[in-house]
Amino acid sequence: MPRQREWYQRVPEALKLLRALPCPVVDRSTLESLLGLKRRQAIRMMVHFGGYQSGRAYLVDRQDLIQQLEIIRQGEDYSHDKRRRQRVAEMATKLAAEWGARQTIISPPRQPVKGYADLPETITLEAERLEIRYRSQEDLLTQLLALVQAISRDLS
Repeated sequence: MPRQREWYQRVPEALKLLRALPCPVVDRSTLESLLGLKRRQAIRMMVHFGGYQSGRAYLVDRQDLIQQLEIIRQGEDYSHDKRRRQRVAEMATKLAAEWGARQTIISPPRQPVKGYADLPETITLEAERLEIRYRSQEDLLTQLLALVQAISRDLS
């Protein structure tokens, strides 16, 4: 049989289509298109599922194929692969969001910050209180950079 991960995700849709087919047998090309297989993979799978060759055509009983695909769909390998694909999709989503955040450009303050007196008016720094008024995320990041520069100068 071909490697499962390549066609496992197509099993539910293939089952729907197979149940709707009126013919009693499925040929190789139909199995190829249902599961996205190559010719040789489809032939191996058909043989594995009890298929046979009739003349030049490879065939498998439609009900037998449905039964075998149901067994696969209910198996541990299938559920493990499904969970793995979900984890990969979630990670890709997180990475895409992180990549977008990394593309944000933080502009340095317009004037160099040498100390707390050079902080913009939008930053209010009092004992146990910090207030920053900003227009956008980029503006907030720019002001935080100015605050960090002032603090680092003060610590030096």
